[in-house]
Amino acid sequence: MTLGGTYELPVLREESGWESEEEFLQHLGFVLIPRPTLEMPSVTSLGGTSWVILKQSPLKELSLELMKLAFSSELRRSFFGKTLQISPLKSFNQQLAGTHPWLREVSPFLSVARPRPMLRQYVRVSRFLQQMFEMVLWEGASIEETVHHTINYLTLLLQD
Repeated sequence: MTLGGTYELPVLREESGWESEEEFLQHLGFVLIPRPTLEMPSVTSLGGTSWVILKQSPLKELSLELMKLAFSSELRRSFFGKTLQISPLKSFNQQLAGTHPWLREVSPFLSVARPRPMLRQYVRVSRFLQQMFEMVLWEGASIEETVHHTINYLTLLLQD
């Protein structure tokens, strides 16, 4: 089991021996982050990278030109197509979804994506969620009981 984002796909492809994206979809899935109550909206985390050119950078013009090149439509399309990461641009996802079944499967979740909350207990929450998945998938724990336990635990942690 792995918990991660679409950025994990190249590693999974290499380690699993699965050749096609169709084969991936037979073995892998994507689920939204559990929510404490049904009243709370569905949500998934949204990652990202920020790039900065400092004002005092001695090569800021060259840096800007390199950044423009790196973020050109052609290179972004190639990058997102090879890594199968979800682009923050809906139009890119729509273009790539036609040729990449994995992106077609996961890109609709972008509509409920939010930045990862700044939780002081983030490591504990992450570890707990992994344990809950393991209990259900490998130890045969009841899904209903595990979900109930998860709701109670997350409610307590998020109040802290």
